Amino acid sequence: MAEMKSGRGELVAALLAKVDPFDKWPAASRQALCDSAEFWTYAKGEQIFPVDEPVPGVAVVVSGSVYHEREWANGGHLLINIARPGWPLRIPAAYDGGPTQYGLRARRDCEIILLPARRFRDIANADVDALKTITRFIALQHRQELSRIELSTVGSLACQIAVYLLLQSQDSFQVVPEVPETLKGQRLAPFDITQDELALMTGCSRQHVNSAMKGMERDGAIQRHGRLVEVVNYLKLLDYIEEKEMSHPTWRAAITEWQKRIDDMRSAAAQ
Repeated sequence: MAEMKSGRGELVAALLAKVDPFDKWPAASRQALCDSAEFWTYAKGEQIFPVDEPVPGVAVVVSGSVYHEREWANGGHLLINIARPGWPLRIPAAYDGGPTQYGLRARRDCEIILLPARRFRDIANADVDALKTITRFIALQHRQELSRIELSTVGSLACQIAVYLLLQSQDSFQVVPEVPETLKGQRLAPFDITQDELALMTGCSRQHVNSAMKGMERDGAIQRHGRLVEVVNYLKLLDYIEEKEMSHPTWRAAITEWQKRIDDMRSAAAQ
């Protein structure tokens, strides 16, 4: 059952100082937001924000992971994304006060920082620099959503899977605690993501997803270790995405740097 906990002020302040867009807020405004923050825990499967209702605030994932999804009465289910630690959720809905189109549900036992909507709006509207960061964040999020819609319309299934793996890569450079013996001690970029979840994200069957991922394995882009997906070559993933449109040079440069980091980590682990 969801539970609110207290006494986490230092953790909230440290986390928001690293989370976009709050890391760019003036210190006084960010501290005011921290002072109003609530710290909640949810068990696996619990609903955090229901669909089609105003949200109580911005949610920032502290630990665990969260489904960003929508389900319909006829059994339809669309999984938009899996949110992981450090991801701010529902900034647009918290700012405009309208209902959220997609709900949030705990994928694992998780901890959430809740930034109350009214306080969030009041602070942002009173600080032009904070408001600029919110406007920028919403614009970037909107652009990303449009790009994903385009790719899901014109791109192959492998292209769509590559997009989701890259999105999940944003905080992937960490040691995963439960990995096969052959991977222990290595700093890799695996994801605890299932074929069923990828099927819900792409709107395809599990069998089609499995077939596409087999091809991606043969191409040397990924490896699968049980339910973990390890990205072996990010540049190959980018090639799938660019089958329809070239990416921005800045994005390619960033992904090239990711690949270099992984190669360096593998070399160090092999020595």
